Parts: sequence; structure tokens; C-alpha cells
Amino acid sequence: MNSVLRKLRAALKTTAVFALVSGIGGVTPASAQKWHFGIGTGLARLNVEGDQGLNVALGGVGPVQFEVDLSPDDFQDLMQSAIGGGGYATDGKWMIQFAFAQLKLGGDPSTTLPNGERLSSDLSFDITTGEVTVGYPLYRGPGGKVSISPFVGFRYIKHDIGISLTLTGATTNTATVGRDWNWTDVLVGGTVNVAMASKVSWSGGVNAAFGGSNGTFDVQTAVTWRLWRGLSISPNGWFTKIDYENGNRGDADWYLYDVNEFGSGLTAMVNF
Repeated sequence: MNSVLRKLRAALKTTAVFALVSGIGGVTPASAQKWHFGIGTGLARLNVEGDQGLNVALGGVGPVQFEVDLSPDDFQDLMQSAIGGGGYATDGKWMIQFAFAQLKLGGDPSTTLPNGERLSSDLSFDITTGEVTVGYPLYRGPGGKVSISPFVGFRYIKHDIGISLTLTGATTNTATVGRDWNWTDVLVGGTVNVAMASKVSWSGGVNAAFGGSNGTFDVQTAVTWRLWRGLSISPNGWFTKIDYENGNRGDADWYLYDVNEFGSGLTAMVNF
């Protein structure tokens, strides 16, 4: 039983946020006469450090809280599928951006108990995230090469956890539990865009989120290179601090997620 619980905790402490940092290179005041759009996706390498906990109402396990310290390789071991993307729409002034991602993690650890009975499990952890923001430039430098744009929006996060335990001996007994937690935060932040060359730009942003969570702080940066007229790539990096707790420890629906998520990635975007 202890072996399965250790693996259960390892699976449950795995979570992810797909960070799509879309530095929109080449969108300048000169293009303000009409709307421009972009859509893309990318790859991300995520690290997570902090604390996670929930009430496992199976076999008297009860509230479980553990430290999280996961590398990109740890995520790869438990990942079953991942999909994500995002995009933007702008008239050269107003900027609407969106991003969506879904990650499915899981495993099926099993062990033989000292009495000879077989304990097997089926664990799943699905993470869904999405956000939409609207921004407007309050400052443009000479020639439009530098702009500062505050923005507002919202972010949605859902964690869906499923656990199934099967004990096989003289008889077979199965216990299952499925539960999900979700929250929506209001975002307030700002971005800085700097055109470094005709096809290269740098962007940096910061935002704070509150409402459904106890508070989230996020910093992002990216360099965008427009390869051709309709295609750009953006190596990027980010750091996010998330503090969320549902209920109190000991409650049947208690859930804690207090972590730092950080990493790097590469985004490819089609602009039209």
C-alpha cells in the first residue's frame, strides 16, 4: 500500500501550465489602418516547485500534503497528451490576446502486499487553462519602436483528478474517486515592446491575478523573429507564482496548490 501511495503522490504533484508568450513582432502604428491577426502554438519546458495537497478519501488516507519539485523530464514521464495554442488580433492600437492549453497526465502503479494480495491503481490528472486579455498602448516612443501597453483580462484554471484502486485477493474490491477544482482570476498587467531591428523585437510583461485564487503573479519575456511575412518564432521564458486553496485542511473538498512555475519555450506563429 505504501508503494502505491508514494506513486500516487508523485502523480498528483505533477501539474503544468502551457505558457504561450506571443511577442507580436512587426505590428507598428503604420499598420493601424486595418486589423491583423495571428495564431500559433509551441513547445514548453516546465519546472514546478512548492506545495500541493488534497483529501484522499480512500482507505482512510485523509489529507495529503507534499512538497513539489519537478523538472521537465518528470513531466515527460507522466504525460499522456498535450495540446495548446493562442493568438492575437490588433488594429495597431487595441490588442486582444488569447491562449488555451490542456495537459493529461497519469499512470498505473501497482504492488503486491505482504499478505499476497495485489493492489493496482489507475491515476489521472488533467489540467486545463485558458486566458483572454485586452490591451491598449499608453505610450509610444519615437518612430513607434517602443510601446508600453497596460491590459486587463481573465484566466481560467481547472485541475481534474481521478483515482481508482483495486485490491485483488480471495475477492476483488475496487474504490474510485473523481474530483475537480477550478477557479477564474481577473488579470491586470502591462507589456513593453521594443523593436530592435526590422524583423526582431523584444517584449516583456508582468501581471497580477486575483479573485478565484489567493493571488497569482506572473512575469514573461520573449524575443520575436519574423522569418517571413506570415511566420514568426519566439523563444521565451516565464515565472509564475500561484497560490490557491479550496476549503480547509480536513474538509472533503480541500485542495492546495501553492507553487512557483517557471521555464522556457519556443512559439511559432502565423500572422495574417
